[in-house]
Amino acid sequence: LLATPLPQIEEKSMNKAVAAILEAARAQKAEMIVVGLPRNMDGTEGSRAQKTRKMAAILERDGQLPVRFCDERRTTFLAWRKHHPEEA
Repeated sequence: LLATPLPQIEEKSMNKAVAAILEAARAQKAEMIVVGLPRNMDGTEGSRAQKTRKMAAILERDGQLPVRFCDERRTTFLAWRKHHPEEA
């Protein structure tokens, strides 16, 4: 199993974002798409998580690939700490 990060896709339109993600997945011959799920620190899901779940459902339907979620809590802090160990 190998996860391959791709360049950031900056699209305002969900339909255009889905199309760009699926194009990248096809180019990489992906067998699965992993989507970061932005949960609140207490584990609840807000409006951003609901939009993410909607987009994931479209990705799975249109791309005919399985979509799995990855909990994004604390990922920004962990990335910052990795690059600033002296300040952590």
